[in-house]
Amino acid sequence: MSRLKFMGLVSEDEAFSSISVKRFGFNYYTHIPEANKELKYKLAEITRENNTFAVLHENYMYFIGDEEPLFDMAEKLQNEGFVRDFSRNVEECLLKPTNIESHHHVTRRLFYVALKSSYRNSIKQAPFGGRKDEDGRIVLIPPQGRNYLTEEIYFYYGLQVLLELLPSGFGVLWYDLLTIPRMITDKGEKRVSYPVLRRYGVLDDFREYSVLSSRGRFEKTNEFFEKIFGSKREVRVDMKVKKIVFNREIGEVPPSPPTSRPSRQTSLLSF
Repeated sequence: MSRLKFMGLVSEDEAFSSISVKRFGFNYYTHIPEANKELKYKLAEITRENNTFAVLHENYMYFIGDEEPLFDMAEKLQNEGFVRDFSRNVEECLLKPTNIESHHHVTRRLFYVALKSSYRNSIKQAPFGGRKDEDGRIVLIPPQGRNYLTEEIYFYYGLQVLLELLPSGFGVLWYDLLTIPRMITDKGEKRVSYPVLRRYGVLDDFREYSVLSSRGRFEKTNEFFEKIFGSKREVRVDMKVKKIVFNREIGEVPPSPPTSRPSRQTSLLSF
């Protein structure tokens, strides 16, 4: 990933030095596809209706907010055969994401839940408004019209977003434009690859919209940044335990003392 392509904002303070959360034991049958789908749906529903943020990590449900909706969900899923067991014993937990890799992982995922909740009125929630990639990015798509290449193939513009946590406790919110091709089929909609676009004879047309000049990409990225975040250069995320504001340009972040990062990810600031 090149720094020339990505733009980013730095948090106002060392908001990620520590995060206070709660957790309880939770074991479900990960090998059952329906269990994974139902758990994802229920957690999104709890976020939407109860304003509780929760993620599952290594047989623990980490959350910020009220535990009762999560207990109700766990009991229901257990009765449906998706959850093996769970504990009603809630533990207070102080996450240290700059020192412990598992805390880094949980903090970033909780942040993404809070980010999507903070801007839920300006992003699509389905079918792929909060898609998460393996490298820790998420994709945010604002409500917009489809751009059709054929009767079956269309594309959306959106932003891919990555939270990087620096050893100092500051956070960097990287973002970049993403053009997502989709296809309508008898079984529903799906994302399509370049070979499929080539087979349908629309790859060149798609590249015309997705491969932009540096200025064109910069302007289009800013356009969709403002559509999603309602601001030209600021992102405000309410994590309930603290409010985090990103509005500082890259280069303004104070230097960090020498330390080992808990994450294996290479810092984008090094490019």
